[in-house]
Amino acid sequence: MRGRISRLSTLCKCFPAVVRRCDVERFLNIGRLYPEIDPPEKRIDMHIDLLRRGEFRDMECVNDIVKIEAQSDQLAETYFDGFDTDLARKLVYVTAFDHNLDRRF
Repeated sequence: MRGRISRLSTLCKCFPAVVRRCDVERFLNIGRLYPEIDPPEKRIDMHIDLLRRGEFRDMECVNDIVKIEAQSDQLAETYFDGFDTDLARKLVYVTAFDHNLDRRF
């Protein structure tokens, strides 16, 4: 679970980096993503709130993270085209691998 959450976190950090460096047309296209991004963001906020209250449901969180991760990957493939995101993608995999090693040892 930590690996998946870490991977999603790193992937989400790529979005602002792309937005800061894109042209006006791409910026406007990315702005149309809000209706797609809002529901998953609310689900993440819900899990954080449940964690704060001590009512965290780990399997529900994992299921949501898997869905959000797939959606984020699809959006990244669509909107990161033309940007050098290879380093960011490698960081995603290395961080997830590190978290998975923590779990095994």
